[in-house]
Amino acid sequence: YISIIKGSFTSHLYPTNCITLEDYKRKGKKITDSLCLEVVYEICMEYENFKRKSGYFDIQDLTNFLIREVLIEFNDIKLIDYIFIDEIQDLTISQIFLLILVSKYCKIYAGDTCQTISKVNRFRFSELNNIFYNFQKILPDFDSVVQSNLTLNYRLNSKIMNLSTYMAYFMRECFPNTLDKFKDDFSL
Repeated sequence: YISIIKGSFTSHLYPTNCITLEDYKRKGKKITDSLCLEVVYEICMEYENFKRKSGYFDIQDLTNFLIREVLIEFNDIKLIDYIFIDEIQDLTISQIFLLILVSKYCKIYAGDTCQTISKVNRFRFSELNNIFYNFQKILPDFDSVVQSNLTLNYRLNSKIMNLSTYMAYFMRECFPNTLDKFKDDFSL
């Protein structure tokens, strides 16, 4: 939930790095009911107050600070020429946005939401497409995006691949908003 409140595409626009409760309810309505979202938001705000009073910051504070600085100083920074990010599903949308901002040419992102290890992250590839769309509005010369789904697996035999496919199907059935839906993988 923190990845929505502090790690969304627009979090850096807010002085507290946190989107409003109303925006959170709108973005979180697929996850759970409104009352639960309000409780989670209140707990997040208590955490933010604790950090501020204690002089602490977290990785999302740093990410949002850097996004603001890069946007202000964009013409004066040296960009990274090429960037490859594997396991992108473990980053928040704002962290991905920061990496897009500082990369110049080729940007390659790879990941699988079935392999997410971060409990706080709500990454979906559909959200990544929205980031690219929004980013193209900010910088019109931003490269177009081509998404490819890799379905041939060279590491696993067919029995393990079938089990993996079944488990992904089961997870999508039980938790429909947690995984992206792609074509099933297969192995040789």
